[in-house]
Amino acid sequence: LGPCWRRQRHLLYSASTGARTEGSLCQEAEALCCQVLARGDEGFDPDALLTGTVTNVICRLVFGSSYRPGDTELETVMACINGIAETAGNSGLVDTFPWLQIFPNQKLKKLRESVRIRDELLTRKLREHQATLCPGQSRDLLDALLHDQQAVGGAGGEAGRVALTEDHVLMTAADAFGAGVETTATTLRWAIAFLLHHPEVLGVGGLGLAGAGDWMRGRLWVRG
Repeated sequence: LGPCWRRQRHLLYSASTGARTEGSLCQEAEALCCQVLARGDEGFDPDALLTGTVTNVICRLVFGSSYRPGDTELETVMACINGIAETAGNSGLVDTFPWLQIFPNQKLKKLRESVRIRDELLTRKLREHQATLCPGQSRDLLDALLHDQQAVGGAGGEAGRVALTEDHVLMTAADAFGAGVETTATTLRWAIAFLLHHPEVLGVGGLGLAGAGDWMRGRLWVRG
């Protein structure tokens, strides 16, 4: 693993930690709780709410946007992530025999379309950040990557370091979604499923949630 990868990892870690990130997480968690409570006694599958909340957190970290439920752009981001997650591991024979791409393949077509839409969205966000970038101020991950790119590649840049290319910036942003959304949402779904079956855990370790298990069992159902 080369110096560019290590620098990207450092920038991604720095952009995803700190008081500002904690504040974003708390706001999104509060919004999620409000959406759940708004369902009242109605039973529902929490999958869409969990995925939407996690997607919103990653959007805040990567390009500083937060969306309300049902927002068109949020739906686009979630559709891309779901499309890639559903098809990326199912290409199978095409990975082994690339020439099979010449034959009709609906899963491969869906994967390519999802990647295309994702890349168009991230490129548009990158252009917006390039146009509004302020020296010494990093609003999110894209700003941090662009500042690093300018510090190394601009006039008087740091010697001995390779500047991040635009592809590096875009793929780092894409990786944040690829690694951050599906994995986290799946972990939360498993946590809910575990707590539904082991409500006694809610009262352990100072969680202060004793009694919440009965409420959850009456309202939430998680797909297997």
